[in-house]
Amino acid sequence: MRGARINSRWVCSPQKRIVEVLYLTSMSMNAKYAVLVMSALILTAGCVGEAGPVGEEGAQGPPGVQGPTGENGADGAQGPPGEQGEQGPSGEDGADGEQGPPGEQGGQGAPGDQGEPGQDANTSYIAQLESEIAANEAMISQLEFALANATSCQLVAYGNCAGAWLYGENLSGLDLTGINLRGAWLNYANLDGAVLRHADMMGATMHQASFRNSTMDYVEMRSALANYADFSYASLRYSDLSNAIILYGNFSNADLDYANLNGVRLWGGDFTFTEFEYADLTSAEFWSSDLSNSSLRYSDLKFASFSGAVVEAVGVDWHGAYCFQTVRYGAVDDCEEIFEDV
Repeated sequence: MRGARINSRWVCSPQKRIVEVLYLTSMSMNAKYAVLVMSALILTAGCVGEAGPVGEEGAQGPPGVQGPTGENGADGAQGPPGEQGEQGPSGEDGADGEQGPPGEQGGQGAPGDQGEPGQDANTSYIAQLESEIAANEAMISQLEFALANATSCQLVAYGNCAGAWLYGENLSGLDLTGINLRGAWLNYANLDGAVLRHADMMGATMHQASFRNSTMDYVEMRSALANYADFSYASLRYSDLSNAIILYGNFSNADLDYANLNGVRLWGGDFTFTEFEYADLTSAEFWSSDLSNSSLRYSDLKFASFSGAVVEAVGVDWHGAYCFQTVRYGAVDDCEEIFEDV
């Protein structure tokens, strides 16, 4: 193989040219073998070929990792106005404003319709006088009846003074047991300390009369009128005051045990330390009255009303009272808790 040449088309780099020279000039067989091995090693690496044609575009690769957030850009130009929205709900009424100044006086109004012809002055005056005379005659007749009864009235026990006019009379301390005072006029009369046991005073008028310390057990006082009357310390046990009207009366320390006060009106009264044990107070009205320290033990309070009255936490004794639809403490109450023994 001496003098052989390596095909020049294999030579594609300076390194391969060196191998060819070494091969041709080597003098030793071993050297040639070594050069052949080296040449083979270099040749196996291959030569860099010419650039081939551009290949087809490959498929799109997967998205890369999101990069960091960039800085905010500059503000853009203001856009055009949007369309007008729907009208919102009405707001709440505002506070009243201050009163404005008075307006100017208006013009004169149109004339009204003509009224009906009036009565003759003399006729109208005469009619008025006749009405007043009739009223006075009725009052005179009533006074004459009262005076006649007063004249014949016997202010003694079991006397008859029905309808008598006893206005402002001083009857204090008298024994008037069983007297008939039905329909009598006792306004401003003084009966302090009088004994009126079993007296008939039904329908009597006794406004601002005084009965302090009087004995009035078993008295008949149905439908009596006694506004502002004073019954303090009086004894009215077993008396009948049903349907009486006694507004703003004073019953302080009075004894009304077993009394009948069915339907009585006792508005605005003073009932402090008053006894009502076993009394019938059905439908009684104690509106705005003061019952501090009073006793209603075992009384009948069906449909009674204590609206506005002083009854709570002031020593009122309700023990054993019977309630049904009773207005107590500002509400309808059946008093269930007061049946318990104390």
